[in-house]
Amino acid sequence: MSHLFATAGAQLFIGPAKTFAGIDLTASDFTDGSPVFTEIQGTTNLGTFGDTSELITSNQIAVARTRKLKGTRNAGSMQVVCDLDYADPGQLAAIAAEKTNDTYAFKLQFKDAPSGGTPSIRYFTALVMSASEQLDEANNSMKLNLTLEVDSNIVRVPASAGGEAPDNSVLPTITGTATEGQTLTAAPGTWSGDPAPTYAYQWFASGESLAGATGTTLALAEAHVGKTITVLVTATNAAGSSSAFSAATSEVDAAE
Repeated sequence: MSHLFATAGAQLFIGPAKTFAGIDLTASDFTDGSPVFTEIQGTTNLGTFGDTSELITSNQIAVARTRKLKGTRNAGSMQVVCDLDYADPGQLAAIAAEKTNDTYAFKLQFKDAPSGGTPSIRYFTALVMSASEQLDEANNSMKLNLTLEVDSNIVRVPASAGGEAPDNSVLPTITGTATEGQTLTAAPGTWSGDPAPTYAYQWFASGESLAGATGTTLALAEAHVGKTITVLVTATNAAGSSSAFSAATSEVDAAE
């Protein structure tokens, strides 16, 4: 099944001046020392970026064919459009960066974090090549157009579930009378986990799962007579899942 991801909610940040030394960067190169990143607000278009390899060709006489190789990689130019805001610290930082010859650290953060987790991030360094004001006609929102010439690789940090997977500290319990015609009720026990887990139930009779018995209660029938009953509780959250069995009941008695 395919997935769709919206640009809406993405945020672009500019960080301190940072030099790319020719060796591909990693996420730690942008996070060590907790550098300050300032959001460039009011973005209406984030353009495109990503590696494209230079094509090298050689016309070989003997094979009568053009042979091809990949050369250097270029992560491209990112054309960023913002609603002009004279007071926005991020826009002012980008305008100031254009007046220097330095490359700067940038962070692009997407709005795709799972519950309790962290979002996808792209890190890169870039020269701010232009910071032009687009005015156009009277009924137009003035724009700030930025050209970011990417000078490094694009560091991709995937979204993470984060949080804490469920862990059981008190086993599930079963209450009720183990007699044909009676109803047993399961309680999930005590679990930790962040975010708080949800629970699923599966009932067993003498170790064999009971088809369709996945609720918090189990009505005891003739088929259960002479068997012990347990329930398996599975706790699940965005960080993972874990399961625990209850203690077994006594053997189910026949109805009088």
